[in-house]
Amino acid sequence: MRIAFFDLDEEQNAYFKQNLKGEIQLFNHPLTSDNLPEVKDFDIISIFIKSKLDENILSLFPNLKLIVIRAAGVDNIDLDYALAHNITVCNVPSYGPATVAEFTFGLIIALLRNIPQAKEQVKMHYTFDYQGLKGTQIEGKTIGIIGTGKIGSHVAKIASGFGLRVIAFDVYQNLETAKEIGFEYYSLDGMLKEADIVTIHIPFNPSTVHLLNKENISLMKKEAVVINTARGAIIETEALYDALKNCSIKGAALDVLEDEDNLNKSQLLKDLVNLNNVLVTPHIAFYTDESEKSIMETTLKNIESFEKGEIINVVKGG
Repeated sequence: MRIAFFDLDEEQNAYFKQNLKGEIQLFNHPLTSDNLPEVKDFDIISIFIKSKLDENILSLFPNLKLIVIRAAGVDNIDLDYALAHNITVCNVPSYGPATVAEFTFGLIIALLRNIPQAKEQVKMHYTFDYQGLKGTQIEGKTIGIIGTGKIGSHVAKIASGFGLRVIAFDVYQNLETAKEIGFEYYSLDGMLKEADIVTIHIPFNPSTVHLLNKENISLMKKEAVVINTARGAIIETEALYDALKNCSIKGAALDVLEDEDNLNKSQLLKDLVNLNNVLVTPHIAFYTDESEKSIMETTLKNIESFEKGEIINVVKGG
């Protein structure tokens, strides 16, 4: 089979060259309408999060049988088109719950203890002046976790170690995990009213678009903060910006943004990023040696299993 990989770094490039046989083409750029390969008769395409496989692009690959995304989320693939044209889609459903959960707490601590501001203050003035850098203690606060899958459950475990009270919202409640870790399920509105820290760990799909919006963000405490390492569009950007600008909530730490690829073109996103009570990182919660190794290994298994007729990690249609 002819295989094309898109959006690879040097380590991934070397890994797939070494471990895959057959006709392989490797591209370091994403697959988008602006970056189409000259040859389009691939049987298998592997992409990452910046590639956009809509109907217009997918229709250009007449021999396509398998799409392997090197991530858990598949919101950048037209699943309905793929299903209608017998194109199998496989993902990497789990590659680093500890990695993302640890980063979540890195964001929480950095935000509540003003670590980025402290660093910049020392660099700019070369003095150890702590004025204006008073933080907030984590222990004793309530953390509300939206989504209690593998990542959310790992966040709950870490939270218990920090002395946080843990509450959660999930459409699919895992009562056994809740009992084991020691947290309680609430309605979404009830959780937002109670939590000092709200952190998001759910997939992006039509039912989660703007799950946090103008109406329910208004329910949150004035001292509350929001953490998002999932997908940007789960939060309504304008509503979050207004709440932060007006100090209706205390702050936000965001590893993802709605329409983040157009950050340099969106005035709203620029205004959000430049607020003093906002910490933004460039979608790196997943990015560790350990998780990248897991992603590459699972991607390889997805391709090899498909070639053997033993398909794994199949994503259903939209």
